[in-house]
Amino acid sequence: ENRRKAILLKLRIVFSKNKLLNNLLKKGFLSLKNGRLFPISYKPGLRYDIVNIVRYFKNTFSEICNYYSFAHNSCEIQLIYNYFGRFTAAMTIAHKIKSKVPQVFKIYSYILAVYDTKQKKVQKYGF
Repeated sequence: ENRRKAILLKLRIVFSKNKLLNNLLKKGFLSLKNGRLFPISYKPGLRYDIVNIVRYFKNTFSEICNYYSFAHNSCEIQLIYNYFGRFTAAMTIAHKIKSKVPQVFKIYSYILAVYDTKQKKVQKYGF
């Protein structure tokens, strides 16, 4: 009985970060250059307005985080959410408004907070 408990305590569930990143690459969220993955503008997202672009990426990457939240290495999924998700959203917005990413972060801040005309926060990227 004690030996059985010891074996169960050593069980560790992890997810494959490389497999997840390859899936994001296939879906068009990332680009591969010189063996490294980079976030890029997501072309199908350009048909949405800015509020819905932020909402789309927040929901998409949140679902990925929730799906892998049970894994032992779930802190790595937070990095994917905060880096790849945020910069893909920012690059898509920059592409939409014909600007650059630093300008997008200057307008909408690092959390990509979008406000309506009455300065009420409509959507933001982040937890």
